[in-house]
Amino acid sequence: MFLRAFLLFICVSLVLGKKGKGAPPPPRGEPQELSFEPPKLSEEDQHGTTMPTAYKCDGCKVAAWFIATAFLKEEQRLKLAPEKKLKESQVLEALEGACKGKNFENHGIKGGMGAPNMLSGPGLNAEGAGVMMGGGKWPGRLADQCRTLIGDVGDEELYDLWHANSAFSFSSQLCTKETTYCKSMEDYMEHAWEPDELNEKLAVSKPRIALHKAKDKKFYSQDKAKIAEAAKAKEKAEKKQAEKKAKKNKGKKKKKSTDVKDEL
Repeated sequence: MFLRAFLLFICVSLVLGKKGKGAPPPPRGEPQELSFEPPKLSEEDQHGTTMPTAYKCDGCKVAAWFIATAFLKEEQRLKLAPEKKLKESQVLEALEGACKGKNFENHGIKGGMGAPNMLSGPGLNAEGAGVMMGGGKWPGRLADQCRTLIGDVGDEELYDLWHANSAFSFSSQLCTKETTYCKSMEDYMEHAWEPDELNEKLAVSKPRIALHKAKDKKFYSQDKAKIAEAAKAKEKAEKKQAEKKAKKNKGKKKKKSTDVKDEL
């Protein structure tokens, strides 16, 4: 059975001239050539019933987005001050609609045009060129992951985590510590919104932002340092590996040259 997908929106890169990148721009007034290349989907992407492993970290961020939205709406509906907590029954009521399939109708896979595949939609920072394919199995997969996450962590535990943290630290801790969908903060930060951006997009109230601002700033700066350190270590390892490979290739060329001389 073929993957039933529809094109939700297309983010395209402009290819200047017929030769693509590096070619001179066309004369003024002439139409520019657009390059449309849909994402290439694996067997698991097309036919798997559950969320493919490659997208589980981003799937967790999406679930965290809708869970946070559910808690925010309930707190705002009841006009609760940031330091006040919802009752257990209100927590359950808030979470009831967090994982509905309709929440994920605007999600799908974005890729093609030289860009790697990524999950895209509300809750993710998936900007850049690419063609998005949504619908099909993606809403169901995201809804299932969202329900699994709530079941694994627990209703009250989720709300306690939300109440004690900013939107950013709630989402990042949920996906890196309470669950292991994201293997590290470096993994989490890929396609994630930064704290101020996340607050803005979720329309978090100013009193709530103020309550967690200092803690959030400290938490984020610490993890930014860890991310930078990990990136530096990765760069060093890659450089070392490249040098080793170059040295090995040089040795092979030298041996080949010696062998040719011996034959002569």
